[in-house]
Amino acid sequence: MQWEQYITKHYTTWHPIAHTFLFGLLCDIGNVLLGDYNKGLALYSIVQILIVSVSLTNAFIFLYGLRLSGKIKIFLYLLYLLFPLIYLMEMASTKDTIFGALFLLCFIALCKFIKGNKKVGSTNILFVVMMICMNCFRNNSVYGLILMMGVLGIISLCFKEKSKDRAVYIRSIVYVTIGVACSIGMLKAIQFGANGAVMDNKREKFSIPSQQIARVYKYHYSDLEKDDIKRIDEYYNEEIKEYKPFIADPTKGSWNESYYEKNPFGYYKLWFELGIKYPKDYILAFLLNTKGIWHIKDKSHSEIKGGYVEMGFSPPIDEEHDVREHSLWPEMQKIYNDFSYMKKYQDIPVLSLLFSPALYVWITGGSIAVALYKKKYILIIPGLFILCYCVTLLLGPCIIIRYCFPFIIATPFYTLFVVSECREKLF
Repeated sequence: MQWEQYITKHYTTWHPIAHTFLFGLLCDIGNVLLGDYNKGLALYSIVQILIVSVSLTNAFIFLYGLRLSGKIKIFLYLLYLLFPLIYLMEMASTKDTIFGALFLLCFIALCKFIKGNKKVGSTNILFVVMMICMNCFRNNSVYGLILMMGVLGIISLCFKEKSKDRAVYIRSIVYVTIGVACSIGMLKAIQFGANGAVMDNKREKFSIPSQQIARVYKYHYSDLEKDDIKRIDEYYNEEIKEYKPFIADPTKGSWNESYYEKNPFGYYKLWFELGIKYPKDYILAFLLNTKGIWHIKDKSHSEIKGGYVEMGFSPPIDEEHDVREHSLWPEMQKIYNDFSYMKKYQDIPVLSLLFSPALYVWITGGSIAVALYKKKYILIIPGLFILCYCVTLLLGPCIIIRYCFPFIIATPFYTLFVVSECREKLF
């Protein structure tokens, strides 16, 4: 889809335009310099690997400067070196890989900003720049930062007027606000530069409401009044019946946008009235759709798209832009495919938990709790950066591993940052 947009120059905001353009540009460069688009895709993969490597290197340089035992630092290094998710994401051409790398760069810049505690400096500027870059590669990250601003504002009111902690919170709000404002301006500029790219992601915000209405429609059809059924049929087509608890793609895909545009108030009235009648189903629809991010033993995140990370190839766009799967190391490819699609790691006790996105959410929450207990209140700020992004995923169509990649690679660094600032020495 993205490559087709680049070729035809008919862009939409369904995928980040910056990523679409980067992907297409590198494929073109590879074709011109190396002779075919397969080598162009390989060039894109190399650039993506370099971006992830730079991000992780920066994070480990930050880790090296923390007051922690060398054993802990080596253990984390080995964990990242051997963690299959990083290698799988580096090979996937999805936007989430580069976004995850930029998310980690932004997170580390925020930690340095908190640790340095300076009013103005290169670290603060870097934090703003990384925010802007990050937001260009994922549409929902801006909303996470806006939420973070609100939470920081509420917490800042709990401190005394002249306290140092409040001053740090206020400065954080200022820099996040600058970052968000610049990001929105940048996104608008990119959209304008892409010949006025079409807004094509409206359905995303209806993921959870669609799941809730679909669950009521499926399990309480015989109890519904004729008027309710009529109104549901006006806003949704037949696919509303294809309710799947863990993914909203079928239900939001059946949403009738043209009818909604005619009567948006009627939609929200329908959603509210059904929620009053069937609150239990609304709660269950939400919890099941987001199970992957809160239930540690959940497996739906690795089954929704068939594999832990999607590794397949789409059909060629046309004869000229023909890119096909061609592995130079088939044995290694088989290992990765078996890992992703056969999911044998799920049978390994304890170790299998490392592949669960929910584990990292709970670890982040626990790290925030430690910071609160130790009264290191400014350490909460990087944790909120992670959790506020997680909240945006709760409103999305599903929980899959590539959406969770950013906070999975950031959480261990946050936990060790909290530990280092709360204790003089570990072991």
